[in-house]
Amino acid sequence: MSYKSLGISINSHPIHHGGKDDGRSSGELAAIVRRYHAEQIAGLAKKLQAVPEGKGTMLDNTVIVFMSDNGFEHHSDCKEWPLAIVGNLGGKLKTDGRYLQYPLHGNPGNRTMANLYLALLDAAGAPRATFGVADPNMDPKDQKGPLKELLA
Repeated sequence: MSYKSLGISINSHPIHHGGKDDGRSSGELAAIVRRYHAEQIAGLAKKLQAVPEGKGTMLDNTVIVFMSDNGFEHHSDCKEWPLAIVGNLGGKLKTDGRYLQYPLHGNPGNRTMANLYLALLDAAGAPRATFGVADPNMDPKDQKGPLKELLA
């Protein structure tokens, strides 16, 4: 991926391997790219909020899940996965102004991305008990069902 329009001459992969550009560190370059992506999501949300729909706006009836393409770090082991959720899918999700953090992988109560997908499926009216392949290193009960903290 190239970010020449952001004034970055190197591609995204070298950025995450300590690449520098015009004296800017890989951390500075990564921050520019992250900010750009967040601004794109914010712009989309603003446009959806401007469209009336039902008793609210299109954003009120939408959910945007914004996440990294590979977890919490470059060449991640994918045990941690930060993300942002914008919108509440017509009141079916509790997302406004909330911050949720689950125990780290390997600790009791840890949840997986599958649990997030199960919450989204539940909110969309297609509930399931499981999603994907279970992690053999986790307690099976922590991998079933949606993230109830997200459901309204």
